[in-house]
This record gives sequence, C-alpha cells and structure tokens, in this order.
Amino acid sequence: MTLEELSSASDTVTNAMNLSLAFMTLYISVVTGYLVVAYLVGSKLTKSQSAFITVLFVVFSIHFTLSSFGAFEMAYATQQEFLPDAKYGPAAMLNRGLAIFQLAGVLGCLKFMWDVRNGQDE
Repeated sequence: MTLEELSSASDTVTNAMNLSLAFMTLYISVVTGYLVVAYLVGSKLTKSQSAFITVLFVVFSIHFTLSSFGAFEMAYATQQEFLPDAKYGPAAMLNRGLAIFQLAGVLGCLKFMWDVRNGQDE
C-alpha cells in the first residue's frame, strides 16, 4: 500500500470518527431539549402536543443514534481493512455499548415524560 493510500485511509477513519461524534452531539442536544420540555411544561401539554413532541424526539434521537453508530462502524471497518496494524483507533465493542446506552437513554426520557405527565413522585 502506498503512502498516499495510507494517508487517504487514515483521513477516512478520522472523518468518520468526527462524523460519529457530531451525531452524538446532536443526540445529546435532542435529549436535553426533550428533558427540558418535559420538566418545564410536560404536565401542561395537551395529549396531542405531548404526542407530537414525543414522536419528534423518538424519530430524531433514534436517527442520530443509528447515524452515529453507522459512522463509527465505517471508521472501524476502514481501519480494519486498510490500517490493521494501527495501535489506536475505533473499538467495535465501545461503539455497540454507546449505541445501547443511547437507546436506553431514549427509553429513560420517555419514562421521565410519562412520570411528569402522570404526576408520579417517588
């Protein structure tokens, strides 16, 4: 493999990792926005407003989770194919763990909204 091909593969891995992190940032923004809305006005929303905001939240949070996962997997696959001797890089198990954690976060947010809407205090 030529030096130019190695450089291109390294750039692809770096760009895919950066894209994955950008999607994680968007996920955190969507989750934070939903939690703020749930906390501040969740009990005052009508059913249709609550359903609308919840559908938007679920769609975009899952989209950003899967997009982050896909970009990370692309970085991992590129590194494994073109840079197998690299000492540092993306770890497949870390990516899967993050995706599971993000999906659990979606469920936790939905539970939080449910509790706020139903006035449950523990």
